Amino acid sequence: MKKYRIILRATTIIDLSKIGFEGKILIFISGSKNFDLKTVTKKISKVPNIFHISSGLGGCDLFAIGVFKQVPEIEKIINEIKSFPSVKHVKVAIASNTQFPVTTKYSKMNLDSQ
Repeated sequence: MKKYRIILRATTIIDLSKIGFEGKILIFISGSKNFDLKTVTKKISKVPNIFHISSGLGGCDLFAIGVFKQVPEIEKIINEIKSFPSVKHVKVAIASNTQFPVTTKYSKMNLDSQ
């Protein structure tokens, strides 16, 4: 099937619940008029347990995905993001699913193992 390009690539799916994570957090970030996309993206990339960031379309300027071990961690992550200059609004969605694809894009997860 690979020869005929029916299967283009394979992905490994990991279950982060096996190392103590309870769910994923989807973060929708909207900036103020002077929103500095590059600076905010760089700051978010340093927040532990956030492993995907992309520019948003429609309702947000940035979209991030992370994982959490306990619910209080969510508040800590959100408060940290809200403290960044030019961040106006932060909306959150939470899912209990802890399975994630591991590809070259997601291979460097900044996970807080404590």
